[in-house]
Amino acid sequence: MFSLVFMGGGDYLATAEVFSAISIILLMNAVASYVHCPSNISRISRAAAWLFTLFVLLNARRHGTAYIPILYLLSQLLWLYALVKLHLVAKDKFNKTGQESL
Repeated sequence: MFSLVFMGGGDYLATAEVFSAISIILLMNAVASYVHCPSNISRISRAAAWLFTLFVLLNARRHGTAYIPILYLLSQLLWLYALVKLHLVAKDKFNKTGQESL
């Protein structure tokens, strides 16, 4: 990312936003495609990824539209909900070791 600053020419902020959006979508899809992830959490994570993709595409075309931030907020809330649910599932599934209980 830092090498893009020294290359000259182009919109660096837009390039950084694209790489950031790609990394967020990859993280959401990683949870969705995890083999041991429950199907309901996987569906929520996929929905969050699609809503975020829709947000990125609409934000690139129409700046300042009122519903675009709502798409972002909804996708992030779904993503956080999926992560919390996945944490609770993992917490119930795996017993605490002696080190964790200290």
